[in-house]
Amino acid sequence: MNRDLLSGMTVKEKQFYEDLMKYEDQNFRVLPNVLIKCKNGFYSQIDFVLVTSSGIFVIEYKGKPAKVYGGEYKDWTCYYGHKKEKFHNPILQNDRHVKKLDYALSTSGLHCLEKSVIVFPNDAELDKIDFVDSILHENEVISYIKKFPIVEYDIDLIVKTILSLNITDPIARNAHIENAKKVNLREHVVTIGSTIDVVINILGEPLSISEAEPIILKYEDFSVYFDSNSKVSSLRLS
Repeated sequence: MNRDLLSGMTVKEKQFYEDLMKYEDQNFRVLPNVLIKCKNGFYSQIDFVLVTSSGIFVIEYKGKPAKVYGGEYKDWTCYYGHKKEKFHNPILQNDRHVKKLDYALSTSGLHCLEKSVIVFPNDAELDKIDFVDSILHENEVISYIKKFPIVEYDIDLIVKTILSLNITDPIARNAHIENAKKVNLREHVVTIGSTIDVVINILGEPLSISEAEPIILKYEDFSVYFDSNSKVSSLRLS
């Protein structure tokens, strides 16, 4: 494992990685901090990919030791005491990661079924988040994986392919981080609840506007999503 890949991870992510590595063997492989290039020329960063005898699990890790509220489609909220913080819906975020990894593997001749898993620290309080069984605490991940039947995958070939797709060049990785920062900056300019007219006035004309609900304005490297009242609900990397 390239130790440089761990340098871009948070302390909690590294701790979780070390916990997962206790189970690593020929039927359970842990790939952290995977960055793949997408067909649109941008990159998708995946916190962890687990290639196991029970399938491929794409993990989005949220190191938030807080009370967490969330739904299937809107942004989520966590509370640190009286402090409130919004963050991207991890279900939708990781669904994109799964699709992009699936596309990358399929273009390499591998047709697999990847599963999305959202992981929070053991001390996070997941309030009323029981509509998806793949939202877990750290200590639930292994037992969750073991629930799935054995699949006939060539684990070594899949791992080798993902490692060949993984971008290790520090320049490309830094470019991805800077791109994410730009979107975060826009979130402070285009606030949740803004109308379509306000968004277009600030960001300019989009590349496209979806015709069906939810309304989505697509820009070059990100998209603006609107709720049923035509108010901004989130901004996301393309």
